[in-house]
Amino acid sequence: MIRAGMVVTGVSFFMFARVDSLPTFFLALFVMSIGANMIGYISTTFVVIQWFERRRSTALSLASSGIALGGGAFIFVAFLFERVGWRMTADITGVVFLVLAVPITWIMHRAPEDVGLEVDGGAPAEPETGRGTSSMVGVSTVDFTLSEAMRTAVFWWISFGHGSALFVVSAVNVHLVANLTIEQHYSLSWASAIVVL
Repeated sequence: MIRAGMVVTGVSFFMFARVDSLPTFFLALFVMSIGANMIGYISTTFVVIQWFERRRSTALSLASSGIALGGGAFIFVAFLFERVGWRMTADITGVVFLVLAVPITWIMHRAPEDVGLEVDGGAPAEPETGRGTSSMVGVSTVDFTLSEAMRTAVFWWISFGHGSALFVVSAVNVHLVANLTIEQHYSLSWASAIVVL
């Protein structure tokens, strides 16, 4: 799914560079959002959970920080935007996705069993007992298919909560850049560096 998402996102940037009307803008943005969701937090989290059991929280933290560090590319994108314009920047971003990001997905595998490995690189960990730990009584290990999950209220509440959080963060970032460039007279490159911080 991540590889397909990289391709969809790369193609969406080429579409975005060729926008010439409001409908084509919304179409490019729609395709871009589909691709971004395919490669985003949920897909990455799913893969990490398949690979790690004992140090799962550490692995999830590192994966999340990788997504945040990727925001540093925003500075480079703003630099390109100021130098070559938004259409060329979109084309260059599409090339980066297709030429660099897609090949990286070839080293990612859905689960360790897919490549003859085991979770955590060995046998599953024995449950820990003793002081400071709690037994996992009542924890369900039931797996859901996508269609089964989509029929539960919990799926939609989590989706709504996640989408709301992303909406708020995106709105703040969009308005922060506008405020810094228009009201505070920062260059776009400096404003993007502040957003990344």
